[in-house]
Amino acid sequence: MNTEWTLNTHGDPLGTLQKFIAALWRQTDLDAMVVPPDIENGSLLKTPEQLKSLNPFQPLMKANTARRVVDTAQ
Repeated sequence: MNTEWTLNTHGDPLGTLQKFIAALWRQTDLDAMVVPPDIENGSLLKTPEQLKSLNPFQPLMKANTARRVVDTAQ
């Protein structure tokens, strides 16, 4: 079974992904969605319109703390 597919972003990967997730939300009739917590609306979205502030491409960690751990261990 082949399950490959692509989304043509037309130069706007973030907007395309937000629209895709919103369409998926509406088709599956979700009540809410939990997303990474670093957005304006918090980590629980209750409407597809709140997806406008979602950026799934943002790093989950703002800084690499491994270097700090090494520095303090010496």
